[in-house]
Order: sequence, then structure tokens, then C-alpha cells
Amino acid sequence: MVCGRGFTLVEVMMGVLVSSIIFGAIGTLAFAMSSAHEQTKDMSEMQAYIRYTSDRLRDEMRQSVKMWYVSGRIALWKGDLNADDQINGNELVYIETNADYDILQLHGFPSSTRSVTVTSIKNGSALTNLISNDTSQYTVLLPVCSNLSFTIPGNFRLLNISFDLSENGSVTSYDVCGTLGGASENKFDSSGALKALDDD
Repeated sequence: MVCGRGFTLVEVMMGVLVSSIIFGAIGTLAFAMSSAHEQTKDMSEMQAYIRYTSDRLRDEMRQSVKMWYVSGRIALWKGDLNADDQINGNELVYIETNADYDILQLHGFPSSTRSVTVTSIKNGSALTNLISNDTSQYTVLLPVCSNLSFTIPGNFRLLNISFDLSENGSVTSYDVCGTLGGASENKFDSSGALKALDDD
């Protein structure tokens, strides 16, 4: 009886070694590709948030005629939309953050017809009353950011919002700017109170 020649121990060991190297390389490559895909996906998601935030804030600013800085928030007035010579809750939208300054959101009262005064907007009581008596609508623009700040340079027509985002282990600073779309100087008297709009 003639026996076939088999593999020696050295040949088997070499085959296992070569196979281990090949499978290790394939595993490393697959992990690297998966990590790169996740980083790209996270980065794309962050860029989408930034685009949405920038577009939405510019739209809100373009539709507004007056702006006030109120206790860490920005109050925007869209003008006398119902022509009642008053500032109503549904004509206001607040750009605000939380106590940790890591979320940027819009806060509005779309169904409120409650009137408020300029003084109550400036001292914060308008927002308190609207929250207590009307339905709030929140729109989160940036769910995770840091070092959020509002700057209103000069004449209260330009708003700059600065924030940092952590992307792939590094922190990047961003600025979103907007300008009020309408003029409102002729709607207020010298004390800053809203005057009857037919007095212009």
C-alpha cells in the first residue's frame, strides 16, 4: 500500500501564520473603514445641523423688525401681523439656550393673541406670562454645542451667534449672523414704547 505525502508540521505552521496575517490585515482594514464611515456620518450630521441652524436663524431674522437682548435670550418681533397696534405673543419668537449653554433653540407662542409691552419684553415678564398662560412651541436648532453666546453689535439690527462643536475629537468654532429684515424705528416713540401705527 502506497501512502500519499502529507503536510509537515513546519508547513502547517507556516500556513497558519500566513492565514493569520491575511485575516488580521482584513480585520484591521474593515475596522478602519467602519470607523471612517462613522466619522464621515457624524461630520455630515453636524454639518446638516449647522446649515439648518444658519438657514432657520436667517429666516427668522429676515421676517423680524425689532430685536431685544433679554436675560441671555434674544426676543424677535415679527411686526404687527394682525394690525392691532400691539405686540402679540404670536408675533414674538425667542432665540434661547439652556442653563448650560449647550442647546440652541427657538421658543415661540404661535397660538397666543395675548398682548405684551416693550417694557415687559425687556424686563422678562412678557416671556414669563406667555409661558404661564399660553402653549409654548420649541424648535431645537443645535442639540449639542458649547460656549454659546449672542452678540448684538451697534444698532440692534445685526445678531451674531457663536458656538463651538466637537467634531472627531477636535473643537471647531462657528458663527451664524443675521440681519433684521424690516425697519421698526417709526413704530416706537422716544421712550421705546410702541406707538399707534397710523401715527407714522
